[in-house]
Amino acid sequence: MAGIVQDITERKQAEAALRESHDRTTAILESIADAFYSLDDEWRFVVVNPAAERAPFGRPASEMLGKVIWEVFPAIPGTRIHQHYLDAVQKRSHEHYEAQSPLNGRWYEVFMFPRTAGLDVYMRDITKRKGAEEALRLSEEKFAKAFHGNTAAMAITRLHDGLFIDVNQRYLEITGWDRGDVVGDRSPRLNIWRDPKDRTGSSANSSSTA
Repeated sequence: MAGIVQDITERKQAEAALRESHDRTTAILESIADAFYSLDDEWRFVVVNPAAERAPFGRPASEMLGKVIWEVFPAIPGTRIHQHYLDAVQKRSHEHYEAQSPLNGRWYEVFMFPRTAGLDVYMRDITKRKGAEEALRLSEEKFAKAFHGNTAAMAITRLHDGLFIDVNQRYLEITGWDRGDVVGDRSPRLNIWRDPKDRTGSSANSSSTA
């Protein structure tokens, strides 16, 4: 009888290290609050973390794993988001964009990372930030309408040096200046408040805001 003994210690150590790395990665993906999922080179789900199950997908990973994303979510093909998927894989490019999901209507900041056997996608919900940006835009729009449509002469200037930031149409009508002559210039050059300290309590300042 003959026997052969082969030392496989290094192989076992490598396998243990690989399992440990996989377990650590899985634990991280399951614990993060942002959505993460992976697709293989046939567009099939291979990884879906709990956050992605909740949103934007709204269904358990068991219903998605092994299935093609376009078949599970037919609302994606034909959208600009769909093109990002294609660009990431075909051009091997890292895609970074913000978009409103056709699946749940929420806004996401999306990072796509192509790999040899597919695509990794990381999504951060930015709906609150988008809401705040829209509220600020509407507020600025309302202010602009009130400012430029006001029948009183109004100017927005910097307090420390009298730089004109903006003036309304009534201000130009009263002074006879063109907008280009005023906006971006300073009050001393225009012979208004030659010393910024003169602005305090000045009757000339009664129609201006800082």
